[in-house]
Amino acid sequence: MINKYEKLLLNIESNESKITSFTSFGNFDPSYLWTNEDMKLYPKENLKEKNILTITSSGDHALNAILNGGSMIDSFDVNIFSKYVSALKIAMIKKYGYYDFFKRMDWIENMESLNFNSKENIIDSIREYLSHDEYLFWSTFEYLRINNKVNFNDVINVYGSLKKNAYTDAFSYNKLKRNLKKAKITYYDSDIMDIEKSVNKKYDRVFLSNVLEYVLASNGPRFVNNYNDAMIKLDKILLPSSIIYGYDFNDISRYLDNMPVSLSYTYKEVLGTRKGVREKAFSLSKV
Repeated sequence: MINKYEKLLLNIESNESKITSFTSFGNFDPSYLWTNEDMKLYPKENLKEKNILTITSSGDHALNAILNGGSMIDSFDVNIFSKYVSALKIAMIKKYGYYDFFKRMDWIENMESLNFNSKENIIDSIREYLSHDEYLFWSTFEYLRINNKVNFNDVINVYGSLKKNAYTDAFSYNKLKRNLKKAKITYYDSDIMDIEKSVNKKYDRVFLSNVLEYVLASNGPRFVNNYNDAMIKLDKILLPSSIIYGYDFNDISRYLDNMPVSLSYTYKEVLGTRKGVREKAFSLSKV
């Protein structure tokens, strides 16, 4: 009998993938293993007792928030696979020490395999740190992959940059490992335009990665209207004095100029460079 995870994984391309009207992201894209943002550009503020909403993506925004003291994390993504990739990494951090984690991650990246050295099945090793749903997903994935029914990169995109994370040194990694013991991440399969309907609380901090860069890709009417719609919906789930953090790979600075007139936010940015190209983390603070 084919279980729901086989149906999900075997029909990646034939599934009715909902692609948003303003980006090219769909429900069944391979999920990044690592962030491709310079996470060190984000402010290192104390997030203890903050209600936090993050984009799921590689899971690194949630991990960065937890490293900074956050423990109540809601994480959303239109990509259904992202929550499983995030859960895989988190379970590995809980299971393995600093060197063992990165040794296995290096193996996954280079060999595109979850069978470490062909001797240790990583999924079975971390089973106690996965939910029942997460374990069944990854076990099914491994079964189908070994039998050449799915490809590794159907689900996991090994690109991104581990070095840009804030937990790459031993001290930060061990702090993150400790903080994960008291942290809880709740995942939502949701687009940014639907997140208001999915959650039932309000947030102090929101980490959107480069989502707004796609939403407001230009000053064209369609993009401005989508941005206005997204900001009005986000504003409804924000507490007073809350902050939205975002990231631009192309140094876009349209967010305050195109803000809906009914909303009041201040804008601040931190610039970096990538092979001569300016990129930045920025914040929109609710007034």
